[in-house]
Amino acid sequence: MTCSASSISPATEALPSLLPHALGYSVRLRTGNGRRRRFVIQLRSQEKALRLAVELRHIAHILVTSGHEDLAERFVAVGAAEGLECVQTIKARAIEVSLGRAKPLPQKDLPVTFRELAAQWTSGELQHSFPHHIRKKKSASDDQSRFKRLNQIIGEVPLARFSVNDAQRAMRSLPAGFSAGTRRHYAQLIASVLKLAVFPCAIISSSPLPPGWLPRVHTGRVKARTLLYPDEERQLLRCSNVPLARRLLYGFLAREGCRLSEAAQLTWDDLDLARGLISLDENKTSDPRVWALGRDVVRALQAYKAICTTAQPFGGHDVSRMAAVLRRDLMLAGIHRPALFERSNTHLPFRLHDLRGTFITLALANGRSETWVCDRTGHRSSTMVNRYRRQARTTAEVDLGWLAGLDEELGLGNQHVRT
Repeated sequence: MTCSASSISPATEALPSLLPHALGYSVRLRTGNGRRRRFVIQLRSQEKALRLAVELRHIAHILVTSGHEDLAERFVAVGAAEGLECVQTIKARAIEVSLGRAKPLPQKDLPVTFRELAAQWTSGELQHSFPHHIRKKKSASDDQSRFKRLNQIIGEVPLARFSVNDAQRAMRSLPAGFSAGTRRHYAQLIASVLKLAVFPCAIISSSPLPPGWLPRVHTGRVKARTLLYPDEERQLLRCSNVPLARRLLYGFLAREGCRLSEAAQLTWDDLDLARGLISLDENKTSDPRVWALGRDVVRALQAYKAICTTAQPFGGHDVSRMAAVLRRDLMLAGIHRPALFERSNTHLPFRLHDLRGTFITLALANGRSETWVCDRTGHRSSTMVNRYRRQARTTAEVDLGWLAGLDEELGLGNQHVRT
């Protein structure tokens, strides 16, 4: 070896002995109970491989000497698989365990199947067990519906026996009409669950998915989308055959521009109706924001709060089905413009998310600045907003105007509420 001990870490014993391997190097380490196991280090650099081997030996020593021999082999296997970039994080976790500051999941509580680990992740249980390594999942409600589809195919597959063929079976089961972006999202969920199974859960030593497995999203033709015209939106909000709670949601999204997932998690405490402010602390981009609600929106929410029996004004909706529900409600309201329902290789039907696009388009068409729009949508760059500028210019030319007052359109304007 050409690498010196001083360039690695304090060495009080001989350096680990590396052997060449097809993937880089391998090293035999003691992991307690008299066991010596060979671990593969996927690094081509001998110096880096030796540095990692020393760290892995240290991790094993920490756990064995603190009475956690049952965890030593799992932690070392994870460290070998994750490499130098993650080994310090894994060592820190081992130290926390050895000092009793962190409790790894007991063996009996470890999730066994893909379904079980996915459920622990989306429910927040996994984040509670590993608060320093797993962040709260912002899109948990959306992903629960996606996992429901995946679980029909791979939910009962044990993580210890999960293979790339299982992942491929799940991807082949997705409807042919799914876009490349949607398919990649499903693939990312599969890969993320397997990555969590490696670390911090240490259920498997490495992910069975090879590098490059995630499908790429090829930039090709952008499918056309449409907005909901103000007169159509008025017709929808006035339709008494559509439940008031849904009409309020539609009107709120079209006038305030936030995401459905953000609206769904709002509580009345997030709405300062006396001052007309909304506080959105938890959102997709982890960028808390506060903005002034439209006055008509404030009046509508004040009136609705008086008759609402839940803590969440927009809770209780099945997020996974809202696109189809919205289109059905449009037809129920007598709105039959073909562009709202057409699905083809070049056009998407109207979705709930397009109410957000309606907000951006109409706001820009009516002279609102990009900053004003982004304060409400949470966009961090001009890229996404710029997608709507051409349609906004056309909308301004035909003078479609802005949306009517939400309280009046919902029939809440005559109620005695504080303005």
